[in-house]
Amino acid sequence: MLMDTDFTNTRVKFRHLQCFLAVTRLGSVQRAADSLSITQPAVSKTIGELESILGVRLFERGRRGAVPTREGRLFAPHASACVAALREGVDMLCASGEVPGTMSIGVLPTVATGCCCWPRSGSSGRPCR
Repeated sequence: MLMDTDFTNTRVKFRHLQCFLAVTRLGSVQRAADSLSITQPAVSKTIGELESILGVRLFERGRRGAVPTREGRLFAPHASACVAALREGVDMLCASGEVPGTMSIGVLPTVATGCCCWPRSGSSGRPCR
């Protein structure tokens, strides 16, 4: 029997992982927001969405900042591996010099500066690293 499930709002997105890893690394929602060039409420909302999708609390928030919970510590290496794999794939395409087709990646402008590269020739974007 097929289930009619709406996965539109239940998928973990790159922005979720990026915010999660920034908060984990920096120990603060505000410092993560600063490092990502977005607002603190945007990071808080994104972390809340991720916690809702996963059904677990990822951080204990308090005077000491944001400290990963047990679940957050368990999730961190997997989130890191996903982001690293995506960056490695994009870097590999850039290093080849010739991409055998078109690849479109939807990324917010504030996120694009830290994770994306553009083809070396014929592009108004920044060159590959």
